[in-house]
Amino acid sequence: MKNTEVSINYKSNGLESFRDLLMSSMTLWAIIMPGISIYAAIYQASAFSVFIMLGSLLFAAVCLWLLLLTSDNRIVLSRSGLRVPSRLTLFAFGRAEIPWQQIEAVKVLDALDQDDRHCISQIQKRLLFKLKDQDEFEITLNQIAEKDVEKLLLSLSVWLEDEKVRPLMAVKWGQPIDIDGKDKPETYTNLWEKELESRYTSTAFMPLEPGHKLLSGKLKIIKQLSFGGLSAVYLAQKEEKELCVLKEATPPQTAKQALKDKAAELFAREAELLIKLSHPQLVKVIDYIFEDGRTYLVLNYIEGTNLRQLVRERGALEEDEALEIVASLTEPLEYMHNLSPPVVHRDISPENIILGEDGKPILIDFGAASEYLGTATGTLVGKQCYISLEQFKGKAQIASDYYSLGATLYFLLTGSDPIPLTASNPAEKRPELSPLACQLTSSLTALDLNDRLFDPIAIRNLVQNQKDIQKESSQQEEKDSSNEVRLVDR
Repeated sequence: MKNTEVSINYKSNGLESFRDLLMSSMTLWAIIMPGISIYAAIYQASAFSVFIMLGSLLFAAVCLWLLLLTSDNRIVLSRSGLRVPSRLTLFAFGRAEIPWQQIEAVKVLDALDQDDRHCISQIQKRLLFKLKDQDEFEITLNQIAEKDVEKLLLSLSVWLEDEKVRPLMAVKWGQPIDIDGKDKPETYTNLWEKELESRYTSTAFMPLEPGHKLLSGKLKIIKQLSFGGLSAVYLAQKEEKELCVLKEATPPQTAKQALKDKAAELFAREAELLIKLSHPQLVKVIDYIFEDGRTYLVLNYIEGTNLRQLVRERGALEEDEALEIVASLTEPLEYMHNLSPPVVHRDISPENIILGEDGKPILIDFGAASEYLGTATGTLVGKQCYISLEQFKGKAQIASDYYSLGATLYFLLTGSDPIPLTASNPAEKRPELSPLACQLTSSLTALDLNDRLFDPIAIRNLVQNQKDIQKESSQQEEKDSSNEVRLVDR
């Protein structure tokens, strides 16, 4: 899917057959019949022959209109709006496109044939679009190829307003499409990840090699830690002494100079803000660098095991440990969000959290200069499974960090990455988990901002209450066990 326009074939077997019939008989209704009737009208000059001529011309015009109507089989989506085949709505006939703001609501309707042998899935549903001019139309998803259904949903999720996108969650984006009893490998999640790769990668970007030096040799690249899209992270050494981490972001080579200049300004502004941050659970941003058209954040190097490595070694964590980590992480988030202006981290994920020597989790990376990264370079800030819908659409806010925190909690409790763009429920993988742990995860990852929990104090209180309940339960068990021992002794 391209950033600018998506074109989807929208076909119907019945209409395809009718169009083929019109095409194969075009010579008859467009040439032979009108020709004969015109000849008869000219040479016979009777009222009847003129009537036949007019009738044949009208018939040819109707056939031509039907041919054009049935040949219009594309749904086109772009940043500015949506264009649907004319047959879906008379009001759409001749209209170039429907602006996104003109769409009042989108509803998901189940397939009419509930007894069909195919399972009811997104490929058997219909989308009802209601417009502000009182017009409405339906798109039947079984008239679209599986991969194009995914493209359609993805495009709508990107370009429609959040409240209009939510009903589309009923289409089960994370589930495989089932047709004829066979699971297709393509899912909404798969295509969403492919879209991120296509939108936020650039083959022109080459990361720095080990040994490369910056700042006239004062900073040397030791090794690449990660890279992708138009950014990279390196382990570096300052003046051949202390280690540090270098986070790089590069504007696209094709970007206009004015955009690059604006990007540099935004980067410097946010980098200076990050340098001022001071919290024991936040990695310290030391400096920022402009060199050879590239920009770098310099961060303290913190040695330790990140949460993904921890889960890989130990498996899913015990509930109390996972909850304690999440509750502790609300403290640096509360600090950042209470600043003026608030700082949104934008890159909370298991890879970016390390357990310190005292056991407290430390955020070791930032979605630094996110406005710069997201708009100027096209670099996506935040791992695919850990970002909210509003952040995916470039509208990150304080609640977005808590969605990422909830997705991280799901990972700690289950050992698996969550399905993107969903409200996660760890009970599906670990039914033995407490209702509080499951409800907290679901509340943190709620898609609707009005339902999402992003109050750090409330989160810590919930976790503390759970610890108190477990402590009371443990004490009661010890007391009951002690009473049983006394009874046995007697």
